[in-house]
Amino acid sequence: MSLPASLPDDRDVRPWAGAPAEPALAGLPERLPLALWASGDRVWEWDGSGFLLWRCSGPQRRAQVERLDVAQFLDRAHPQDHEGLRQAWAALQNGPGEELDLNFRGRTVHAPARWWRVRGRALQRGDGGQLLRAIGTLRDVTGPQRARQQLRRLAHAFDSSREALVLTDAHWQLVAANRSARALLDAAVLAPGASLQPWLTARGWPPQLVQRQVRLHGLWQAECPVSGPQGEVPVECSVTAVQPDADDAVVGDGQGPGTREAHGYVLALHDLRERLAAQARLQRQATLDEATGLPNRLAAQWHLEPLLGRSQPRAALLRVLVDGVRHVNASWGPQAAEALVVQVAQRLRQALDDGCWLARWGDDEFLLVLSDDADDTALRSVAQLVLAALARPFDVEGRSLTVSVVLGAVRAPQDGAAFGVLMRKAELALQAARQSTTVPLAFYDRRLDDERQRRLMLGSLLRQDTERNAFTWQFQPKVDAAGRCTGGELLMRWHTEAYGEVPPAEFIALAEELGLIGLMGRHAVHAAAQLAAAGAAAGLSLPVAVNLSPRQLATPGIEAMLLHACRRQGLQPAQLELELTESALAGSIDEVAPVLQRLRQAGFVMALDDFGTGYSSLAHLGTLPMDKVKIDRSFVLGLGRDVRAQRLLEGIVQLCRALGLRTVAEGVETPAQHAALAALGVDEFQGYLFARPLPLARWLDLLAAADGQAPQLPGALAALPASLPAAEGDAPVPRVRVLP
Repeated sequence: MSLPASLPDDRDVRPWAGAPAEPALAGLPERLPLALWASGDRVWEWDGSGFLLWRCSGPQRRAQVERLDVAQFLDRAHPQDHEGLRQAWAALQNGPGEELDLNFRGRTVHAPARWWRVRGRALQRGDGGQLLRAIGTLRDVTGPQRARQQLRRLAHAFDSSREALVLTDAHWQLVAANRSARALLDAAVLAPGASLQPWLTARGWPPQLVQRQVRLHGLWQAECPVSGPQGEVPVECSVTAVQPDADDAVVGDGQGPGTREAHGYVLALHDLRERLAAQARLQRQATLDEATGLPNRLAAQWHLEPLLGRSQPRAALLRVLVDGVRHVNASWGPQAAEALVVQVAQRLRQALDDGCWLARWGDDEFLLVLSDDADDTALRSVAQLVLAALARPFDVEGRSLTVSVVLGAVRAPQDGAAFGVLMRKAELALQAARQSTTVPLAFYDRRLDDERQRRLMLGSLLRQDTERNAFTWQFQPKVDAAGRCTGGELLMRWHTEAYGEVPPAEFIALAEELGLIGLMGRHAVHAAAQLAAAGAAAGLSLPVAVNLSPRQLATPGIEAMLLHACRRQGLQPAQLELELTESALAGSIDEVAPVLQRLRQAGFVMALDDFGTGYSSLAHLGTLPMDKVKIDRSFVLGLGRDVRAQRLLEGIVQLCRALGLRTVAEGVETPAQHAALAALGVDEFQGYLFARPLPLARWLDLLAAADGQAPQLPGALAALPASLPAAEGDAPVPRVRVLP
């Protein structure tokens, strides 16, 4: 049978020349277009000079014929596949090949390239072997080709995945394993055709249980170690099913709808080493102090809670406060402070034995947890070790520095069995140790809680009373050498219904802590101005002294507030004496000196209070714009008993006189003290010898009775003995100043 050289037209497909029409082939010419259309194939023929290409585009249409030369035929290929198609055709055309079978991409401009498969066979060659006739088919294989590409990509992804993947059939027989799985598991587990059922069972994962979980939930997961070429490795294993096709057989018991059996299972083994290492790093970062390497506050909680959660909890704790770290931080910076803390931690490690668990609790605090059997004696012994270890000077960036240490102790279950409760009570004990001037170790006591509650209530009451100015005032006069009143000092008192009279030292410190001292100072300034105005109304010039604090001096508008108080009462600024304690000025002289200079220029009298108790008295005298110096009562008490104190006092008076400063002696209680001070040249005196602090009503009565003369003070100088006995209940009342 042979093909004709050409077809006459598209309307007729005749039998091939040289072949009689056999009965079985009688209908072939009519069926050929239908076959071409149904298969999607195209038929080509080479006749020695070119190609004939038959195709059919529908069941009702005849075959269409297209003639192409070799160049046109080859040009149908994509440029990247052109050479391959040319070589394949050359091999068929010139020998030795007798068949042509090649996939190539078609030429395209915009759309994705389609794949074609050309197949053919040589039918006739000339005497020289040249191809005379050939026939074949051209088929669009884009779908299968792309499917094969996708399979190759999936196979590559499967094998190159970092996740260890194992594919089994429905009976857990190994089908495939990727490189990561082969690097993770023993070779015996992944032997060709091996069953994974024993491997699963050995890990405590019965295959039936796994299958049931996968069928119910679509996924099964568990963690365990596996062994292989890398040793034992912790992994997370997840199993999913290869879903069956819609036409797969249904498995059931006849009672229900049944299910289709899975084609197989995919085991994904995720290596947990990196995740566990990262978790360990995060846990170390979360529970270790970076600077010292000690456990931190969170680690302390994790360490203590199991001890306290036992049926019979026993624990002994010490909180250690290193006083000086914050000062170093403020003076030399955080790096110097951390260097100090690191040295403290090193010494504590060396001093404490294995029975003490050490942690860093805060910037300047450490926590010690003692063994279960530690009693109060053991706590005191450990405290002594801590104090001894930290007593020697530290070298901080070339500076020699000593620190003070206080410790607060609590015990479980006596003081509580909850972590938070014990830490709060340890804080109270630590505060008690800081307030003590003798013992640096304090044990928690219930009275500390009572005092804390009292302080909280006092703070609330103080805030309310400061807002409504619910304070009372007293006036303590000052006299000259002859005993005549020259003015006085305004003193603040605070009485509460719940707690009675609150000591001034306590409520002034509380006001500083709560930020109320500025408003309290404003009340005091206006009260002092009213008192000075009352003296002026009585025809007397009696300046009233009132204390200011550096915090109040740093407040914007302090000058305006003071001048406003004077104008409101019709006073000259000289009628108010502004006293500043020397110790309160330490460290803030540079900031307050310009303000003091402006106040003095405005006419206010400036006085340096408690002279001799500060840190740089002579420097203060030389730099601050002062008019008066109030000599602390500690110097007065030494008169007649300490020759050195008397000489020092004499030097102070002479120095002040040389600088043009007036002097005031505080705490004068005996005529002998008064006489000695007057002989030294002291200008003014204040103390119980002349008058105790007087209620304002009593002082105003004295002013009214004076009738324009110096008021007669309650303490008659001439009538007092040389020594005043200290009667019970008659001890000197601490002088309190308002520190705004």
